[in-house]
Amino acid sequence: MDTKIIELYSEEEETVYRKKRIVWNVVSFLVLAAALTVCVFFCVSAYRAETFDTLPYVIFTSIAGWTVYLTIRIFVIADLKAAVKHIEAIRKGEAEIVTGRFSLTKERLYIKKGIAMTKVNVSGNDKVTSLQIFDKKKKLFDADKAVSVKVVFGFITAYEAEV
Repeated sequence: MDTKIIELYSEEEETVYRKKRIVWNVVSFLVLAAALTVCVFFCVSAYRAETFDTLPYVIFTSIAGWTVYLTIRIFVIADLKAAVKHIEAIRKGEAEIVTGRFSLTKERLYIKKGIAMTKVNVSGNDKVTSLQIFDKKKKLFDADKAVSVKVVFGFITAYEAEV
């Protein structure tokens, strides 16, 4: 039977994540700038109207702007930053080969200020009983066809599959 090595991490991937992070940073600041502009508009128009008529609009716009900004920062940019750090560590780490039979579990782990990962059980190996795979990579990993895997810091980075 022939085997084929399938790499889960490419060199361009780190650059893609960095660019996405820059784009989302720009988007978040644009949202904040737009909210500030609208708040200033309402404050300026307060001279022409009753001051308390525009106050609820200023408060609502400010709260909405900050909510969207912080949501993007916490849930999008922080995940992208963690992914970049993960990929950097994986690319610089020392790899080892693990053989056996592999099966993806439904058990997900999340490192605070880190990445989400899925646990992979290893059978037929005396040393290693479980590994992890980056959640965004688990669709690329075919556990049924995997003969051996390349591992860095306990994360699967590539695998050798029967073809």
